[in-house]
Amino acid sequence: MRILLVDDDNEIRFALANVFQTKHKFTVVEACSGSEAIATISSHDKFSLIISDYQMDNGNGQVIVDFLKNQQVDVPFIFFSGSQEIKATVVGGPVVKCFSKSEIFHLIEYVDNFFKQTVSERVVS
Repeated sequence: MRILLVDDDNEIRFALANVFQTKHKFTVVEACSGSEAIATISSHDKFSLIISDYQMDNGNGQVIVDFLKNQQVDVPFIFFSGSQEIKATVVGGPVVKCFSKSEIFHLIEYVDNFFKQTVSERVVS
């Protein structure tokens, strides 16, 4: 499972990447802005999930969502942000869930369950 983790806060990005890589054995690719994330999406193999901050310099999270829609890239997307703007974000299209940064443990649990469900659906199919 490959996760693209996008956040301009190096400490949060490092902590989440560490949890996903060590505890869950996921491959994590990191980006620190929307424009870097778009370049990464364009140059890498498919991602299983994208987790992104909403408010960042050099391209916010909505820029990434718009890119995914315009390029018809089918990948689940989670907003994870301290921004109050995230509350106005509508879940739909690639956006499957929104978490505030105070809900970091809920995010980790959600991602764990997301991948468990994905794996079990593949086994059943």
